[in-house]
Amino acid sequence: MSSIISDSYGATELPDSSDSSDTVLDVTADDKPRDGNCYKYLHHFLMIVCLSIGSYLGVITRIYTSIYLSLFDNIDQFTSLWAQVIGTGVIGYLVINKSNINNVLYTSLATGLCGSLTTFSTWNAESALVLLQLNESTLVTINRPDYVKGGVSGLMILFIGIGLPLSSFIFGSNMGRVFKAPVITSSYYVTGYVSSVLLYIISTTIIIIVCLITDNYYILFSLLFGPIGTYLRWRLAYFDVNFLKNDFPMGTLISNYTGSLILAGCMVARLHVNNPTVVQLINGVITGFCGCLTTVSTFISQITKLSFKMSSIYVLISLTTVQITYITIFIIYSVVY
Repeated sequence: MSSIISDSYGATELPDSSDSSDTVLDVTADDKPRDGNCYKYLHHFLMIVCLSIGSYLGVITRIYTSIYLSLFDNIDQFTSLWAQVIGTGVIGYLVINKSNINNVLYTSLATGLCGSLTTFSTWNAESALVLLQLNESTLVTINRPDYVKGGVSGLMILFIGIGLPLSSFIFGSNMGRVFKAPVITSSYYVTGYVSSVLLYIISTTIIIIVCLITDNYYILFSLLFGPIGTYLRWRLAYFDVNFLKNDFPMGTLISNYTGSLILAGCMVARLHVNNPTVVQLINGVITGFCGCLTTVSTFISQITKLSFKMSSIYVLISLTTVQITYITIFIIYSVVY
């Protein structure tokens, strides 16, 4: 395994991971460290900062998209839908224009922004709750449950959750072919470090001040935990390009399952907490950490790259393992409590 400061395998949002010589973070001639481990550590630090900024934007966009756009589509049980559509559309555009964009900026937008804007864990949790006819806030059966309707609706959430983002990815790719991104290859090792760090400090300060003034600790916790999930997903991308000769994205599978498992645990844990601040903290872990550790944009982009056989296996394993986990945990909790 490469050293932790080797960033050549951080291809989380890149569908063409089979070409290990052309992964997201293979730096260009302008960006390549000139000598010594110091530049490698600086490059790794820069990536953390840029991923954090992208994560901030992704989380806050997902939160408000879920709140406001869901008011118009009348789909109360699938509030994450439009965030998935937007994120996969953007990643579709970025993938087509990858060669025109500086690798650090590309990873910030693809892994940081799009990966944090879309969420695999919430989407599957919404499906499982509808399937089991459970109330999200209490995990108890709703009044007059209709399990036939719940089963059909739960499956529809899964199908729509793949179909619309996939269509959006294709649309974004077509837009990328028509409207090419400008060539962005400037060096990050002088002005890039300074501007990225300053932007990170300014954005973090503004977020903290706004959240403290409004007493909205949920958003604050979501933004604080988001970059951690994004960073872990970026590191787990190592297994996307180093497993079964790049034919199976194991890193994304691990990220999506782990984040979904943690989300299920948090949903159960918050039911036994009476402190409002702690409840907001747990909700922040769900929205920030779990939402950023899991991703639909990577999931969809990888489906388009894999063969039909491998993509079918990948989708089946990804969905069934998470759904079985959610259903098992929710049923056990509803029976015990």
